[in-house]
Amino acid sequence: MWHWSLITGTVVKWTVVLGVLALLFLLIDTGKRWWTRWVPGALLGGIGFALLAKFIVEDVWKPFPDKIELHTCGLIALLIAAVVLAVGKILRHRWYMKALVVLAVVLVIPFVGVQVNRIYGWYPSMSGLLGHLPVEKVELADYPVDVAKVEPGPGQSLMDVWQPPADLPKHGVLASIDPPADASGFRARDGWVYLPPAYQVTPRPVLPVLVVVSGQPGSPRDWIDSAQIVEMMDAYAAAHEGLAPVVVMPDQLGSLWNNTMCVDSPLGNAFTYLSVDVPAFVRANLTVSGDPKEWAMGGLSQGGTCSLQMAVNAPGVYGRFIDLSGEKEPSLGTRQKTLDEAFGGSADAYKRVNPVDVMAQKRFPDTAGRFTIGERDKMLGDLKGVYEAAAAAGMEVEFNTVPGGHDMNAWRDGMRDSLPWIGDHLGITRPRS
Repeated sequence: MWHWSLITGTVVKWTVVLGVLALLFLLIDTGKRWWTRWVPGALLGGIGFALLAKFIVEDVWKPFPDKIELHTCGLIALLIAAVVLAVGKILRHRWYMKALVVLAVVLVIPFVGVQVNRIYGWYPSMSGLLGHLPVEKVELADYPVDVAKVEPGPGQSLMDVWQPPADLPKHGVLASIDPPADASGFRARDGWVYLPPAYQVTPRPVLPVLVVVSGQPGSPRDWIDSAQIVEMMDAYAAAHEGLAPVVVMPDQLGSLWNNTMCVDSPLGNAFTYLSVDVPAFVRANLTVSGDPKEWAMGGLSQGGTCSLQMAVNAPGVYGRFIDLSGEKEPSLGTRQKTLDEAFGGSADAYKRVNPVDVMAQKRFPDTAGRFTIGERDKMLGDLKGVYEAAAAAGMEVEFNTVPGGHDMNAWRDGMRDSLPWIGDHLGITRPRS
């Protein structure tokens, strides 16, 4: 059950069949009043509610900069119309029909939910939807760092020197982490760390580090439930004798809706947390490389912007980055709001940390990165401009597109497509010529 897809396959087909039948049942009735008042009223009410919700979210509340797609509004309108039609039927019929009406609404809800989920790809499987971890959860203390180690020599990759033991586990493990915010004072939520199969044996390879952060709104758990980073890394490890990066999933937001923009500001000292506190915790508690060229920051949407910020403003920590659909600059929606709430109104303070401004003044010959974005993402042009600025600043960078828009489907595919690049640039494999 945990692996049942919520994007394609049997579950999706059955929700469509049952949902459409339920909608037809709710729609069809007798009487002129039904077809001249209830049906038009339900349709207009659904459309009006969806458009009002879109306006409130995008123009009044503004919890995030992304726009709500019109096809999502259409599905919301359909659900509201179904509820209105259900009310009409309940008022017109006896108890046994009322029971069928309630059942019909119950069937319409998962139909609409699954269709919205297919648009954004947030829950690819039942495992993510129900919060079931795909691998065993362990305590980090069960894997002490004082063990025999395997390290490559100059010019070697880990694959050149690693000999997997016969008892190599087939899967990685997950551990919950709470890095102390000694330097930043940042109030972060608990994060996660993925330890690949090779990390669980002795001697232990000294592995590279991939730090990944969510979008906003979001949480570290999004990388497990939605992006399926564990399944990706397990598959990569299976093809590379148990080797994969140690994946650290810290919290850069502090709460679901908060947007720290990954800077130090009154909104939270997220930059210091990610560039000082988290690395200090990782080095003290994990058997990992200390070379910045074997540390990468990755992120999606707001987290993608954050990944480039870390590479630009903390290149001595993160020498590699993966920017998945990042914004052209850190933002709270408008430049003025950004300056007022996070930089005391100072444009100069903002320019000192904004990646495009920093890259215009400095060169980064030791930094490598990968930009990936959905081919229907409205921010594609902006990200292409950021990529060009990075290339002009001397970075070794790639730009790639994947099917999709600004959604988890594109981010999941973008990270999966980046795995060979990650292996080559973090020292697991030899770079391909």
